[in-house]
Amino acid sequence: HRSHNSQNETFVSGNITAHPPASRFGGLRQKIAQRIDVRDCSYSRHRCSFPGMNRSPQDVADSHLAAVITQDVVAMAADYADDAVLERLGQTYRGHAAIADYFATVPERLGTARVVFDAVDIDGDVVTFSWHIEGATQPASGTDVCQVVDGAIVHQVVQLDASDF
Repeated sequence: HRSHNSQNETFVSGNITAHPPASRFGGLRQKIAQRIDVRDCSYSRHRCSFPGMNRSPQDVADSHLAAVITQDVVAMAADYADDAVLERLGQTYRGHAAIADYFATVPERLGTARVVFDAVDIDGDVVTFSWHIEGATQPASGTDVCQVVDGAIVHQVVQLDASDF
């Protein structure tokens, strides 16, 4: 479910609570979504990591954010289709195996810092979330835009606001 309190201070999405920024992503979400180009994607053949489950974009978002928060690298990668694409810092990770290899590096790079989600927005099959890192030696934050098809992330673009973690 998606809801927010009367003062628009918190956003609750399933088990994830986030605090929305004042701008609610402004034009960044649209700019990144254009890079994904939802209209032209042809992800007709992929297998969801949870066969037989018909997960909504909301379900995928809840699962993925919870996996990131708990640093469960297997669960992070499980939300992606076999032929998914992850774009981050000029790097493109193609396919489930490459994305799983990327996520395997996250806990070590985070160290004792943690990811905090500031806002989550779901518009059809596009999930947008902003985040920042708490406890890092350098500030790090960003916005991710994911396209979800048939219960799995098929394309994700990560836009960093500051240095990487």
